[in-house]
Amino acid sequence: MDSDDSDASEASIRDCITVAVLPEDLAVACTDSCRPERCDEATVRPHEPPGVDHGTPGSFTPFEVPERETQIGALPEEPIDLFLRYVPYDVVDRWAEWTNAAGATAQRGPTRRWARSNDQEDPIYLFTRFMSRNRFQLLLRRLRIFDPADYPDTTTTPSQQRSRPQARKDRMPKVYRQVNEWSAHIQATGDSFYTPGSGLTVDEAMVRFTGRSVETTTVPNKPTPVGFKVWVLARKGYCLRWLWHVHGQGPYGLVPQARPARVDEEAKKAALTPTQRVVTTLVTLLPVAEYHVFLDNLFASVRLFRALRRQNIGATGTCRKDGGINDILVAEKEDEGKGIPWGQVHCIPTKDGQINQFTWKDNALVLFLTTVFRETSEVL
Repeated sequence: MDSDDSDASEASIRDCITVAVLPEDLAVACTDSCRPERCDEATVRPHEPPGVDHGTPGSFTPFEVPERETQIGALPEEPIDLFLRYVPYDVVDRWAEWTNAAGATAQRGPTRRWARSNDQEDPIYLFTRFMSRNRFQLLLRRLRIFDPADYPDTTTTPSQQRSRPQARKDRMPKVYRQVNEWSAHIQATGDSFYTPGSGLTVDEAMVRFTGRSVETTTVPNKPTPVGFKVWVLARKGYCLRWLWHVHGQGPYGLVPQARPARVDEEAKKAALTPTQRVVTTLVTLLPVAEYHVFLDNLFASVRLFRALRRQNIGATGTCRKDGGINDILVAEKEDEGKGIPWGQVHCIPTKDGQINQFTWKDNALVLFLTTVFRETSEVL
């Protein structure tokens, strides 16, 4: 993001679906409070010193989140009608127009001529009665869900794109702009009949793509290790909101946070990492309500949980040793809970009683943070 304060004040989310805000400048955003997590150094984890002060037993004040179930409105009677809500005829008409326009302006013609299929060619599968496999693959290869006139073809390789300075850093990357219109339509359509309950989760997701693109990211040890990375807010597997991830720059469309003055140490201690701000941004894109967000240790820290509580959002998640958790619990983790019986829970509230800090002995010792559950709460 530009260092000019006026630019920072003007950056905002245009609406609750389509996000168009500059990605953070990691050289400014990443300080001693975060550490690179991924190979492109655009995903960072929290790095906070262990807490020293703690409250007395029983001083934790839980943030009350009323339990709400998901509400699903009236759905179409036929599955095809539900499908057409997401892919309506007018959208398909535009796709067909753009696909034909791209073919007409291409330098080279199709690799093979199309022929009308015969419904007797393959009577086994219903779909192939109307379209052959080869024709489907040719259409899929040439399908355009964006206006090709807005995106002139370039022959530069991904390595050349990375080395070439970007003339417009305020623009969403091309590959995401090409799908953003349909992305917004999918989210808006889901909102028309799906109202989420109180329990949510935020995580990173991968859209498989092994072709050439400057925006592909590699995340080792994932089921889909190579592709486009997307930051997702979901409930029970249904994705509600998402943010694009820009290779080498981080999440795109974060809600700006005020930059602390150099002498304001307290404000610096409250600043979140760009990866943590994925959580605070995604929950602001939902209808206003009280939610309970579950996170993993890529996001969770004492600092983030305080910020979420100020937004009237409860949070629970696993934590790393450098997530600001109490030093007594960090010492237990250093020894991996030697001498602690399996299943035993140790709990220490923060001094202000806003966050409950746990260790739980499983096969290894697990660190937890929560602003919702007491040590006596039955979760499972």
